[in-house]
Amino acid sequence: MSIYRSLISGVFAYGAGCAGTAGDDLIENDRWDYHDEVTDPFVEHRPETVDCNPLGVTNESGVLEVQTDVCKYASLKQGALLNIPSGTLVELLVYHSALFAIEPAQGHVAVMSGDQLLMERWIEIPGEADVYALELQLEEPISMDETVTFHVHNHGANSWKLAHIRTTD
Repeated sequence: MSIYRSLISGVFAYGAGCAGTAGDDLIENDRWDYHDEVTDPFVEHRPETVDCNPLGVTNESGVLEVQTDVCKYASLKQGALLNIPSGTLVELLVYHSALFAIEPAQGHVAVMSGDQLLMERWIEIPGEADVYALELQLEEPISMDETVTFHVHNHGANSWKLAHIRTTD
């Protein structure tokens, strides 16, 4: 269990799984795996060959980091840790360093749970560092073990980070 997750408390048994209380994490940043071309919800963006060095996707002190100089396309997945009813407020924290590319381009970052798009941004490159601290109300419930996806791709040597997806008050 990661240090990050061990700091989170308040998960209680509820029906067939766990239901989140304010401050509970939907994901753990040391549990990500790669989508293949069959399961990838962003397959239309997927290059013919995905060359993603494992050193390009890391957990840095509880924060997922994708470094696009060695992993230009990452579509990552894991099962949700909680049952979260529709209407629940969820907080996402995604950020990136200054974005560089030899030629102008766009970066794409998205977060999904099942078919529910939680966050999506198309970002012009080159560009300044930015933080996306979003709070949204779930339109659909999230079931424990439902696939949560973090997707990023761009041209250039850039660093994209997902700090957390958690319930909030």
